[in-house]
Amino acid sequence: YGLLGIPLYTSDKKAIKSAHRRVVKLVHPDVLGGDSAELQLIVTEAYQTLSDEHKKKAYDNKLKKGKPNLKKSEWSPQAPPNIKAVFVDETYCS
Repeated sequence: YGLLGIPLYTSDKKAIKSAHRRVVKLVHPDVLGGDSAELQLIVTEAYQTLSDEHKKKAYDNKLKKGKPNLKKSEWSPQAPPNIKAVFVDETYCS
């Protein structure tokens, strides 16, 4: 949800699709350069999870139980390249 910039448990498919399109434009290679391929994959995976009813329900259940969607072996403490240039903490923007 945070990656796409939408409120938790949003079920409005139009809002999810609109958010995906907005973020994909931000991480496009013409904007960020050649290193944005990994970011595009991450954003697309988030969209696919939230736009599929069954995947979204499973993800929401994991969030409610406090279990992350990633296995420990899949998690990396390093952000993809240029991630800080794309995503801004909205609390400082208002």
